[in-house]
Amino acid sequence: MIVKTVQRVGAGLVHRLSRRLTPGVGLALLLAGALGYAAGVRQGGGWLASAGPRSSGVDYLLAPRTFSEIENTRALLDAQCRAFILSIRTRYIAQHPEDSAQAVRELEATIAQLQRGPEMLPLQEELLWFLKKNGQSERWLQLYLEVLYEDPTDSLIGRFAEDARKFARGTAREPELLQGFQNLSAMPIRSEARDRVQAVLHRWDEPGRNPGKAVL
Repeated sequence: MIVKTVQRVGAGLVHRLSRRLTPGVGLALLLAGALGYAAGVRQGGGWLASAGPRSSGVDYLLAPRTFSEIENTRALLDAQCRAFILSIRTRYIAQHPEDSAQAVRELEATIAQLQRGPEMLPLQEELLWFLKKNGQSERWLQLYLEVLYEDPTDSLIGRFAEDARKFARGTAREPELLQGFQNLSAMPIRSEARDRVQAVLHRWDEPGRNPGKAVL
């Protein structure tokens, strides 16, 4: 059971790594490391083969090295995503700021290639920045709401909470945003995102707004 789980995780990570993120940022090196790990899992080589008949129990498969291999592969993907972000900033902030619409297209295409995972969040945060820069408030709000309901405690939710309130004001998405904020505020675990969202909820009823909406 655990062997199959490790195989699925390794194969999934390699599949995600094998998709093109952007040319010229070292994808071949990352793939080499990931494929080497996956081959060892699939073929029974390396740490699986060394277990031997006396080490076939669950305890061996749960050894720290098992999880460190998986985390290392995740770290490779995270590094690739951050290299992509650096490339985007270099090309569309430092060199060609007038082409920021192209940055949005590249970020959206890259995010679409990835499955859900923590390495997506920096890409989504970068996309939020460029969408705001381009004045694409509807698309900005759509993305923010997706993150709010899927990863409500991520710090980007708190950092962009005030922007979300401004973009949602008077739109059909305002009740959805308010509900998401209230759900986060009610969570028993304290986080930076929850603290910032609660501060926004306290300011929700400003002059000219309907009273009684922000319930903590």
